[in-house]
Amino acid sequence: MLILLYGDNRLAIDELVRDLRTQYDPDGFATSLFSMPGDSIEAIRSACLSPGFFGSTRLVVAYDLVASSGGQRSGRQAASLPPSLEELLREIPESTVLVLVERALDPGLARAIQRAVPSAVVQQHSTPRGPELVDWTIERARKHGSTLDRRVASRLLEVLFPASWQRPSRTEDLPPDLYRLDQELAKLAVAALPESVMTRELVDQLVMSEDSGDDWALADALAVGDQEAAIRELERALARGAQPEVVLGQLVSQYEAYAALVSSPTSPIERIARETGLSEGRLRRSQRVVSRLDRAAVAEALGWLRRLDAAVKLGQAELVDSLPAVVQRLAQLSAAQNGATSLARRASRPSHRP
Repeated sequence: MLILLYGDNRLAIDELVRDLRTQYDPDGFATSLFSMPGDSIEAIRSACLSPGFFGSTRLVVAYDLVASSGGQRSGRQAASLPPSLEELLREIPESTVLVLVERALDPGLARAIQRAVPSAVVQQHSTPRGPELVDWTIERARKHGSTLDRRVASRLLEVLFPASWQRPSRTEDLPPDLYRLDQELAKLAVAALPESVMTRELVDQLVMSEDSGDDWALADALAVGDQEAAIRELERALARGAQPEVVLGQLVSQYEAYAALVSSPTSPIERIARETGLSEGRLRRSQRVVSRLDRAAVAEALGWLRRLDAAVKLGQAELVDSLPAVVQRLAQLSAAQNGATSLARRASRPSHRP
């Protein structure tokens, strides 16, 4: 069985993956997770063909496999899948459930997968905006045992995501982070006890607004390899009330932008944004420092972040404990790369000694 989940609604997709794990492998003994950019199709094929324990279902979850395997669209032609990937999708045994999770996927590639495997379950999950996001907020508050009216929900969204909650931005569109919104709702639900009614006063008192400048302060410290500054900016963000999951999501997006830029150094920003789903604003801002970064180092850093992200979602790591160590490692990696680049530049300069 093949299930394809794609779109920018990370919360909905992650919760679906957790539900699938509970349904098919509640004990966690027959699940294989592939979350690294370098994970090969052969390794995933081997996992798919491996039988589950005592005849149980084998569950295989692969992140960004389609995007990293070279699927493409040429002009007006229909999107096509690489033969190796199409072969893998066609030969999934009945005893295996393969879940493909794609953060950015051309809808044409989704249709190509549906053509290759007509029985596949294909679902796109986009972050709601405007009135739909207000409805989502009200319903999510109920899951936390509380209520709020539409005016309070709109006020909460305005505080958290003033530039993006109503409609996509044309310049730098970062969809509202539903993880952060959910965490704020959980906090407000506790504060609203015993009446369990969220009010505007509670929102204004307890919810901190976005500060994009502070987000970039951590990214800039990491880019230059300043360990002390990076840890200091992380501590400042957490002290201001930023949730660790939000910080991790921002770092993943940042290094995804670096990876896209170093992989296609001559491509126009508009094209990279269109192909990756990353915002043009983030890409242009990242372009200022990307010349210092090595492609292998960026891939290694992104791998650390994605492994941590997957481990946290699977309950295998505590983010509060792990995030400072990962930030320190990212800064160390940048410092080492910047040092190597500086040495190479000095070595390439002509000597003026007689």
